[in-house]
Amino acid sequence: MSIVTRAAAGERQYVSRTKSQGETFVLFTPVKSVEAARIAIRESASGFFVLAAFQTAGGVILRTPSLILDGLVFVVLASWMAWRSSRLAAMLMLVQAGAIVTTTIVNRLGGGFAGGSNVILALVALWAALRAVVATFRLPKLVQIEALSVNEGVVRSE
Repeated sequence: MSIVTRAAAGERQYVSRTKSQGETFVLFTPVKSVEAARIAIRESASGFFVLAAFQTAGGVILRTPSLILDGLVFVVLASWMAWRSSRLAAMLMLVQAGAIVTTTIVNRLGGGFAGGSNVILALVALWAALRAVVATFRLPKLVQIEALSVNEGVVRSE
């Protein structure tokens, strides 16, 4: 049973970090519940922490301050987004991921910018940022809907 199906059925959700048979990864599931939105935000932030580690390590090894700065920006934005479910942080991460995709494509075409040439990694970062934006923008509405349904259930049971 998927996360969304369990949420629609009203079951308490305890989501494991592993993918079981028949379920898709969190980056491909629709954001239709509070729990799904929070998981998408948390997983996107975790992915950006890993990306920040790679960029910072690459910046130190290659002695490129711009890569170190990119890594630090990702750490700050991912932390802000994970702790506060910040829409602004998610949007800034989307802009930063878009810049990474642009830089990567320019590097693959022969440009001389500091940065990598792994298009797949850049596109995954862009997709994770987009998922974070969707989740952070849907979360307040989902919380409101969930609160209304809980209140409605309390009124009906009395």
